[in-house]
Amino acid sequence: MHGLPNGFDAGFLVGKTLEEISFTANTVYFGFGDGVSVTVLSSLQHLLPSEREGSNVQTVPLSESKLMQIVNHCVVGARGESVGTLVISFDNGHSLFVFDDDPHYETYWIRQNGKEIIV
Repeated sequence: MHGLPNGFDAGFLVGKTLEEISFTANTVYFGFGDGVSVTVLSSLQHLLPSEREGSNVQTVPLSESKLMQIVNHCVVGARGESVGTLVISFDNGHSLFVFDDDPHYETYWIRQNGKEIIV
């Protein structure tokens, strides 16, 4: 668990539209345009509006997903939690949690205009 940097502000995601999701054998890539992306190598949780709790945490590689339901939706909230979790909320009521849950390896990358944060 590498964690997010002290003072991390995820506010740069607010107002961005999720333009692309790509799946590979080892990653899930979320492209927001304008040089902003999140690449997940570990675990995530996608909550639909009707699932405020209890949704399964999925580990990369994903064998199935409903993530396509957040493509072309705008980020209305984003925050980093002290345990390293990145939480992104979308205008359709969906939420995405990206976890820092592997003590030995990187779990996700955040890219913003040439800068990279490796968690």
